[in-house]
Amino acid sequence: MGGNAKHMQHIWERYDATFSDVFKLLNDLTTGSIQVTEKFDGANIHFRVDNTGTVKFSRNKETLSSGGFTFKDALTIYQNHPARDLFVEGCRVYDEVYTNKWWPFGYSGRDWINAEIVFKASPQLLNYSESAIVLHQVATFLPNGEKLIDREKQSKIANLTEASRFVSNTGHSWRLFGPQVIELSNDSGTGYLTEAASRLRQCMHAAGLGEHNTLRDFLRHSIYEGFVSKIRTTQHIKSMLADKISGVDSSIRLVDLKRGQPAGIIKQISECGQRKNEAKLQKAAMRPIISTLDTFASARLSNVTSILIDDPILERNRIMQEITDLGVLVDTYNDEFSAERKVLFNTLFNEWNTVERRPAAIEGLTFDFLGTTTKITGGFASLNQLLGIRKYGRGKIPAMTESNSKQNIKLTDFFALE
Repeated sequence: MGGNAKHMQHIWERYDATFSDVFKLLNDLTTGSIQVTEKFDGANIHFRVDNTGTVKFSRNKETLSSGGFTFKDALTIYQNHPARDLFVEGCRVYDEVYTNKWWPFGYSGRDWINAEIVFKASPQLLNYSESAIVLHQVATFLPNGEKLIDREKQSKIANLTEASRFVSNTGHSWRLFGPQVIELSNDSGTGYLTEAASRLRQCMHAAGLGEHNTLRDFLRHSIYEGFVSKIRTTQHIKSMLADKISGVDSSIRLVDLKRGQPAGIIKQISECGQRKNEAKLQKAAMRPIISTLDTFASARLSNVTSILIDDPILERNRIMQEITDLGVLVDTYNDEFSAERKVLFNTLFNEWNTVERRPAAIEGLTFDFLGTTTKITGGFASLNQLLGIRKYGRGKIPAMTESNSKQNIKLTDFFALE
């Protein structure tokens, strides 16, 4: 989601879940016996109405603590933003719809609605058929920065979406709605649940674990047997370092682990143990499970369509053609980063294609997993990074700003489809 909503966790990031918990969740997702809502490919923003009837917005901690900014402020804030039109038109419609409207959560200034802007004229990865503002949930932000979710307040969101359609002063048509529940089909017998369960058990057994063990137990084992094992220090230091990185014991201090070690070992321990590197190392350690869960998610999402996409087949084909065109452009583009860009394209393409042969016509699904909102998105993140090469580049590799002629390559040839 981004912004004040922070990162919504994938299943594999729920480290305190047991393998048994994960098996049950995958079964529920496969059979459609769990309530899920659509995750949209939009821009997150929080808003509220103050006691003067003014709509206030927030995207980060600073604007949240200051009480938020107005639509007039947004015109200045986003004037040079890459997603200017999306934010300006989105804030405009919130402002036009909710100015001077009754705010059912009181006027303490602490209750904000976590919302989404989906603007058809300024698409991100998915090309939606309609623009929409989506009200996800009410969040109460306390002075100490803590965020609370009051379940009773959520029912009041319906009072703010009574006008289900709205045309802004700039002529754009918008849909207004709250969380959109998706009815999942029962996919029992299709095979992807059996495959995912088998692969997870292989990971579990390879680490010497059982269904009662947690994903954190696997994470810790993978870290200890992986990059930490290569550090030439005592088993005790390695064990403590693995405990720190995996979150088994967050009280462990790097300074204690480095005490008395040679300079080269100190450098290795620092590189592994610094908090800024932990997320990257954790993801690397969880790679077998991530790949398994993403492949499962891709299969589950393959027959699910966004409520804002009228023709899912057309949208899937459009994305595939965009991948094809990007591949041709990368192959024919000439600058000092050409070789590195080709490697990057192939790496990201293979990462996506490993878990997903065809793009889904939806970003993902969200659901409650052990009391926390969790998501599945299949290969969406990899695909987003892949298609971002052209417009944004990656790292030191710049975006491709020049126009190159495109060869006429068939989708069936590029994707090796029959």
